Parts: sequence; structure tokens; C-alpha cells
Amino acid sequence: MISIPLYLNALLESTQDSSFPQTKEEVLSAFVARHEASPEKAEILRKELFGCHKDMLIGLAVEANRLDTVIISDEKARLALSQVGTRLVSNGQIAVPPQPSVVLDVLVNTHALVRSPSEIVSAVSQNQP
Repeated sequence: MISIPLYLNALLESTQDSSFPQTKEEVLSAFVARHEASPEKAEILRKELFGCHKDMLIGLAVEANRLDTVIISDEKARLALSQVGTRLVSNGQIAVPPQPSVVLDVLVNTHALVRSPSEIVSAVSQNQP
């Protein structure tokens, strides 16, 4: 079976009526918008991640970019998510940050991330079924 990565589908759909995204932020925004188009997934993300899933994905993308890779270990992903949660609390966006392992599980379960059997997380590279 051949599948097209979800982020590529989101990118292609976002360029149908407008210009090609110019920044990583615009690409990630297109991905998040595509992901939020599913009411079930959007509700889970709002409930479990307090609607801060975009911040969480950006934090993972920044860490992957810093490491110059698209896959990061669970340990590094949890650290990045912990830092995002701390920032969100200090900015008054949330009162208590979610546990990083819970964030990873939610993002994997909603197909925003892929976890391989060796517990490696691939940030924003989920394939469609």
C-alpha cells in the first residue's frame, strides 16, 4: 500500500486557492488546520491538550529542527513538551501542564505523530491509511 503523508496532503490542500506557504510556521499551520478538520480529533485535542496542541507540535518541530532530524526519541520529545508546558503556564495560557507522556500518547492516538516500535517519535509525518 502506498500512502501520502498527512502533512503533504495538508500542504497541497492549502495551496489550492493561495500561494505556497513561505515559512515552516505556515506549513505547520496548514497541517494543524487539516488535522482539526476532523471533529472527533479536534475535540480530543481540545479536551486532552487544552487546545494547545499547535504549541505542542511546534515545540516538537523546533526540537526536531534543532537536532536536524524528523525523528526524535521519546526522551527528547518529553523534554521539549515539558518546556512547552512550562512556557504555557508562565504565559497564563493553562494552569497546569499536561504530562509530556500523555501529550505524546494523545498526539500519536490522533495521528498527529507516529511512534515506531522502538519508541521513536516522528514529528508531523503521519501517513494516511
